[in-house]
Amino acid sequence: MESQIIKSDRRVLIYGTGAGLELTIQALSEENCQIIGVTDRKASNRELPSWLNFIPLDSVCNKYDYIAIASLSYDGEIIDNLVGMGIGEEKIILPLKMNKADSITLRKKLLRPVHVKAWLKFYGVERISHLTGMQGTCDCLAISPVEATKFKDFKDYSLHVPDYQRLAVPLLLSKRIYEFNLPGDIAELGVYQGDFSAYLINLFPDRSLHLFDTFSGFPEESLNHENSEKVKQRGRDHFSDTNIDIVRNKLQGHAAGLYFYPGYFPKTAPVDEVEYCFVSIDVDLYQPTIDGLRFFYEKLIPGGYLMIHDYNFNLYPGVKKGVHEFCDEQGVTIVPIADFYGSAIISKPLATSFS
Repeated sequence: MESQIIKSDRRVLIYGTGAGLELTIQALSEENCQIIGVTDRKASNRELPSWLNFIPLDSVCNKYDYIAIASLSYDGEIIDNLVGMGIGEEKIILPLKMNKADSITLRKKLLRPVHVKAWLKFYGVERISHLTGMQGTCDCLAISPVEATKFKDFKDYSLHVPDYQRLAVPLLLSKRIYEFNLPGDIAELGVYQGDFSAYLINLFPDRSLHLFDTFSGFPEESLNHENSEKVKQRGRDHFSDTNIDIVRNKLQGHAAGLYFYPGYFPKTAPVDEVEYCFVSIDVDLYQPTIDGLRFFYEKLIPGGYLMIHDYNFNLYPGVKKGVHEFCDEQGVTIVPIADFYGSAIISKPLATSFS
């Protein structure tokens, strides 16, 4: 998708009625372009501005010059859908996916359409390509070309490309766990469709994997704890397109054992004394985040790691709130990770010598 200037008199149709709608309207309002309406896969229950008409997706016609995607999480999927409908990529713009320099350009009455896959080169795609293209022995590298090649098989469900940092960090942590011969199973709280689960069993082929999720989306009980009405509205249909069979099919052949705990966590947590060396927590909301940290940190072996997704993702502020409250309770700290959605790592101290 090539850079292109939006002229001030161009008509723009917004795609998406979620949390990004207001930000998109704000970005477009700095232009003199005409917003002709908003569309989405289905009509939203949320109240739209009185001046903004909802146009059903199957009624969208070519009475627009550009479609502006009002989503931070599903833009890749939306682009694929629009292109599948015969809409050219040159008509698709992403006003929310702009860095500081792009924002300055925007204020000068320019909008640069950037395809999500091109934009994501800053988040590791080019680095993966660089690593996998290296020749000869590379024993000096923390992550070898062979290991980087495996990253290509594990694309983020919302980005549709590998998130290098999110994949590289648990790889390095797994190396450390094996280097120190640390025992323990692995777990994932917040599984969705099992893509990250498949990556974890690749890193820990000899460890049992415990999977905690409703496997039906956010529970109302968790949404009620959120302070943000936008999070509550967005969450009611979020991540509901999954089930245990979808996940199980992606994890076939893991001989070390799979254990599913469907339902509302921590009510589904086992009473047996399982210890963990690595746990991924990706639940987006405050209450399951702090519940997960309290439960798993107690069962984490010394030297083990908790990896919390979305810690620095502002659309889900409850995650950071839960992490900070837990850190205050336990007197521990986090290490922020520069992956796409801003993960964080918590480690339980290991009482051993490095010599």
